[in-house]
Amino acid sequence: MMDSSKYENKRGKGGIYIHVPFCRKKCNYCNFFSISSLSVDNCMDEYVQALVQNINNSPYKGFEADSIYFGGGTPSLLSPVQIERILRAVYGKFKISSPEITIEVNPGSIGKEYFSLLINTGVNRVNIGVQSLNNRILKLLGRIHGLKTAVDCFYNARNAGFKNIGLDIIYGIPGQSMDDLENDLESFMALSPEHISAYMLSVEDGTRMVEMIKNGEIPDLDEQAQADSFLFVNNYIKGAGYIFYEVSNYAKDGYFSRHNMKYWNYNPYLGFGPSAHSFYFPLRWSEPSDFNLWLENIRTGQQKGRILEFISKDMEMMEFLYLGLRQSKGIDKNQYKKRFFSCFDEKYSGQIKSLVKEGYVKETEDRLFLTESGFLFLDHITEKFI
Repeated sequence: MMDSSKYENKRGKGGIYIHVPFCRKKCNYCNFFSISSLSVDNCMDEYVQALVQNINNSPYKGFEADSIYFGGGTPSLLSPVQIERILRAVYGKFKISSPEITIEVNPGSIGKEYFSLLINTGVNRVNIGVQSLNNRILKLLGRIHGLKTAVDCFYNARNAGFKNIGLDIIYGIPGQSMDDLENDLESFMALSPEHISAYMLSVEDGTRMVEMIKNGEIPDLDEQAQADSFLFVNNYIKGAGYIFYEVSNYAKDGYFSRHNMKYWNYNPYLGFGPSAHSFYFPLRWSEPSDFNLWLENIRTGQQKGRILEFISKDMEMMEFLYLGLRQSKGIDKNQYKKRFFSCFDEKYSGQIKSLVKEGYVKETEDRLFLTESGFLFLDHITEKFI
């Protein structure tokens, strides 16, 4: 790892990410690094001890952050006592100010009393991986909870005092009708969470869902049906009063995910745990997606399996454009000029004219942003600027 003192952080306060790589059961669609076993509890103390050491060994002492995010995997497999221990290590190593502290929760992994204990650890935001409130869809996705468990989980969090709750929903699922989707959205809106992450299903290599499609258990993805679903979801959630601020994210006013905004706005973040990613310009690195190798590295001070990447100017420019287009506010032309010493309108005049004519982008004097239909072709449109 390069000496962090060489790179002054001029990109705003950062975030701390904690990857908890354990699950009771691997979901059919998931390709994130996780260890699925009914005996994961046996690994948790060893994991927490190593994680605390990992944090204490960070060369970025004094790193300024105002968000901490426990992701996974299933972070709610950690006990509140273990979470508190991890947070003490984070506060002891870094400069944390008025943080948003989020934990991802699996409804099937915790009971009512968990939230009453959790709120006393300092965690102030809960993101619940509901995915659907349709038992048939939940079974197809391989989730370990049902509708009642998910709803109870939400109210348990609310009754414990959590005032910032996010819910995840997945759509564009094979065999999911528009009526199914509308009923799901209606049920989600009835709960009135502060934040909604709505993810279009993608089938990734190495997942159980790939095999399900190959074996004819479920139909393959229908691109047109997914496009129709995106437009329906977008209009429905916005119609319920939520602000659409990123291609998959909606929130009530004042409840944008502070931590996720770090990724989209090119702010620095430090990741801890197996497979966790970090970014401190001009460096990006990731920990090995291997629990035992990660443990060995911490014990020996080595960096086996870690991937380190130096971000070139061309790469920074490409990512600036892509991350800007992901957000409803779009690309900031003035920021582009300030960062790259180039006029955005002059450099991309041909692409802008073509995309405006096709109805995929709109522009103002200061910004360029995607239209609703443009979000369906985000990757394709980004390629036109490269």
